[in-house]
Amino acid sequence: MHAKLEFPEVKKFLVIWPYQRAPSQLIVSKMSTRSFLGIRKENLTTAVKVFKHCPTFVGLDENQLSEFASAAKAHHFKKGDFIFHEGDPPNFFYVVQKGMVKTFKVSPSGKYIIIRIESFGDTLNASALFGERYFVSAQAIDEVSVLSIRRKEYLSLVSKYPLMAMNILTVVTKGLEGEYDRILGLAGETAEQRLCNVLIMLFSKFGTTVSLTREELANLAGTTRETSIRVLTRLKAAGIISSSRGRIVILNQDKLQALTGDHYRQ
Repeated sequence: MHAKLEFPEVKKFLVIWPYQRAPSQLIVSKMSTRSFLGIRKENLTTAVKVFKHCPTFVGLDENQLSEFASAAKAHHFKKGDFIFHEGDPPNFFYVVQKGMVKTFKVSPSGKYIIIRIESFGDTLNASALFGERYFVSAQAIDEVSVLSIRRKEYLSLVSKYPLMAMNILTVVTKGLEGEYDRILGLAGETAEQRLCNVLIMLFSKFGTTVSLTREELANLAGTTRETSIRVLTRLKAAGIISSSRGRIVILNQDKLQALTGDHYRQ
């Protein structure tokens, strides 16, 4: 009689793919050990590439980046899905791997104010990990993939590499500078100047094509949708932009820059 042999290392694994609002919402599927390990290796390489483009990780070598990548998991979101809401506990460090994410706040009167448009290599409200809650909401503008690291693991790795603390301070400082400039613009510029400033800022980040709605542009510029439509119509008539539903193409950067008052400089 032959002894029964078992190989637990080749049993099937459960692979968890979070979706929509938080890593607590899960879809479960099965795959073999061989394919599981292959995907993990591929994800590790992809995560390292993403972190290389993230200002928070500037100066870290390949091995150090791999430590963060090993702790990261990928999550996928459809257009309109929330990654987290303002007030949620900051349990995860997030970096955008693909797509665009808007971070925003809602005023007591219900007005939406977009703070930033984040894309490849950008973090999502990362400074909140040093506090008690996210102070903005993050929502997918299109199909989005993000990498997440649990807060405890992330902070442990940050403490291991002091350079990270300096990078975080630099990112936060630049962010504050940008917001101060924005407040100054809201106080002293016309709606047209503010909208042109936003378009120049988006041009410097995404190139000639901006995939945002008129309402999203209005929220970024601190103006109304109606005003945004009027200004965009004038820019279109002047041959500075072309537009279609949810898409604006910048045709003449120099003319657009001339209308900004040089608030955003590349």
